[in-house]
Amino acid sequence: MVFPKAEKDSLYGYGFIYLDVVAGPTVNYEGKIKVNGAEIEKIIDPSTLKAGFKYRLGQNTRLVHILSSQQVEKLQLKPVPDWLSIYKSADNSTYQTALGSMYNAVGRSDMALPLLEAIYQKDTKNQKLVFELAFAYNALQNYKKAIDVLVAALKQDPDNALYYKELVYSYCKLNNPKQAEDTYTDFLQKAHNKTYQYEMAYNIMYQYFLDRNRAGFDKWASVVEASRQAAMLKNLEAMRQDWDKK
Repeated sequence: MVFPKAEKDSLYGYGFIYLDVVAGPTVNYEGKIKVNGAEIEKIIDPSTLKAGFKYRLGQNTRLVHILSSQQVEKLQLKPVPDWLSIYKSADNSTYQTALGSMYNAVGRSDMALPLLEAIYQKDTKNQKLVFELAFAYNALQNYKKAIDVLVAALKQDPDNALYYKELVYSYCKLNNPKQAEDTYTDFLQKAHNKTYQYEMAYNIMYQYFLDRNRAGFDKWASVVEASRQAAMLKNLEAMRQDWDKK
């Protein structure tokens, strides 16, 4: 890929995008290129290469240009740098899980799922992997598989708050708020991290709203109200107003 250049510069910086398992999508700076119309030329930049400059990509990253295969060939670049295979071989399952997590984060759980399923066949106790796999199943509306994975995982790790969060979501999507309630109760009793308490309560409340079950809705609305979270309270009020119109 090629970075945009400032008006005062005559050369463009280019690099290779890869996934850092800690930092996320990252560019490894490779050098500079000169552009003259349709012609492009690689410029060796030893001082910068020696420094090993890396740049993390994020939501605020400026638009970059992805080099075509023809441009890569013309610049005499390797499609995949030699250093990447060494980097990935350090811990392939960790890398693949991180890659699956990245796909999940950008809404491409369809690409994450094959990677995560393959690793899960070999390692069913990796907490990060289990969560990302369940998340992918839920995102792809395969709620029963998510439940199977999460129920098994909670037997091994009953303190994992993320597992409970995803499991409540799965049960709600299968229109099973009673099972979601039982899961929420288990969460309160067994998980020390209560970060997702109100998100879970909100999902249960919303399912009762969809079911037009006023008693269930009111019960969980009282829990959501205790959150004092503006977005949740705004949606709660909208649901009440919608209910009162009918």
